[in-house]
Amino acid sequence: MPRGFHAYRGIFGPRAERTLVKVVEAWQESKPAMQMPQEGIASWTLSQNIGEHFASMPPVGRIVGILFEADIPFNYTLADVWVDTEGFPNAYEKEIVVGLLNGNLEIPKEHIKVAYNGKLYTYGDRNELIAQWMLDNKHIG
Repeated sequence: MPRGFHAYRGIFGPRAERTLVKVVEAWQESKPAMQMPQEGIASWTLSQNIGEHFASMPPVGRIVGILFEADIPFNYTLADVWVDTEGFPNAYEKEIVVGLLNGNLEIPKEHIKVAYNGKLYTYGDRNELIAQWMLDNKHIG
């Protein structure tokens, strides 16, 4: 019996730039998963292609895009395309609405992709991304 949805969340632009700091920190830690803060509601999709679209992947220019892939427990969802059929959530986007108040979603680190400076990085490429990000942000801290 399934216990949740296997879903994707793509983010880009300023939100992704702020979140990239957390991804870099998580990829440097020895823990197997990133704790992604979740406050309020967020839209996730059951389609990897749609998640990649919202993350602006493949990479274009200097835009930062991040794609998260996670198993979302049913009790974290507020709405989904099977139960709520009145146009919200969006059926084309295969959307589910996740809601947590002051909680964390656990995202396995190997299920995160980052588009940064025109290149797509996976967890296997993390050292290259971290080095590039630190070089680009050496004025921070």
